[in-house]
Amino acid sequence: MNDNAGENRAGQKEPRRVSFPLGIGIALAPFVFAWFLLREGYSSLARAVGFGWLAFFALGYIAGLAEAGDEAALAETKVPDTLKPATAARADRLPGEPDCTLTSETEGWNLVKANAILTAERYAISHNPAATFGDADGKPLYQIDGAHKGQYTLIISNDQVALAQLVPLFDFCTPAERLDPEGELWKVVLAKLNGETF
Repeated sequence: MNDNAGENRAGQKEPRRVSFPLGIGIALAPFVFAWFLLREGYSSLARAVGFGWLAFFALGYIAGLAEAGDEAALAETKVPDTLKPATAARADRLPGEPDCTLTSETEGWNLVKANAILTAERYAISHNPAATFGDADGKPLYQIDGAHKGQYTLIISNDQVALAQLVPLFDFCTPAERLDPEGELWKVVLAKLNGETF
């Protein structure tokens, strides 16, 4: 293939041929490479095909952005609690685990979790003041065996290698907004600092 315009037998200039690399560039990145067809010597057909592909590519891109925007707006739409089912089946349930919306999945969970961290901190102050839970974080786990079989426990830990396991003093299917975040909601059943129980 030749990028240079040649002359035919009658002395007229032949249109410039689209080289293989330019064709690949137009196919994969028309926003960049289609503009090279505006150089002198390319035929109207080559320009129409190249810019037609650019227009098709641009429309597809814009449609994709609009669809992504619609999905983002839909994801941000909050469903009122009155429209939510009282119980929601979860695919990742363990055997024996309640089929309900968990407290940790409802609005206000952060306040209930903060209550657990405060409970663990109070426990540490009276049992091992070297352990602190002020910057701890954790998540609830359903216990399938052991002393708390069939219950949810909250395991919290921090960078100081302090760990606490707490059991809720409430039904874990209760929406968090119905609980008093300043009340007694948790009981520490295990606490460790650097692997040592206290």
